[in-house]
Amino acid sequence: MCGRYVTPEEAEMERFWHIGSRNSGLWINRVYNVAPTTQVPMVLLNEAGEQEVLPARWGLIPFWWKKATPPTFSFNARSEEAATKLMWRQAIKIQRCLMPAVGWYEWNEKEPAVTRAGRPVNQPYYHHAADNQVQAIAGLRSTWTGRMDRIC
Repeated sequence: MCGRYVTPEEAEMERFWHIGSRNSGLWINRVYNVAPTTQVPMVLLNEAGEQEVLPARWGLIPFWWKKATPPTFSFNARSEEAATKLMWRQAIKIQRCLMPAVGWYEWNEKEPAVTRAGRPVNQPYYHHAADNQVQAIAGLRSTWTGRMDRIC
């Protein structure tokens, strides 16, 4: 997955997945530069077998995590390694979800650019469907019951 992306509006997700407003989140707004560790929408099947939109922290904290700080770089599982890595192994078997997106950013390391402030950066590119329709990015999820007050 990417390092930054754009979330859709709540109504766009409701139309795309045919989710009624009772199964959607009234907290969802379009964000144009979603970063890891922020609250994002995820779509999954609820106990009744219906699609539902729930808030989630972007960045997997496995159920077995015991440290006071969350794992670093746990927002990007490589498909070729996920089934064998301890971090992703359980989630890839039984805890999948969808992350609604309109587009995502990738940076070209071979194409330097400069910000308005004059700082050197890699050239970002925004990828999206030609019609800017909602897309789904495959996601892994976990229910972690550690103490969130200890995580900064």
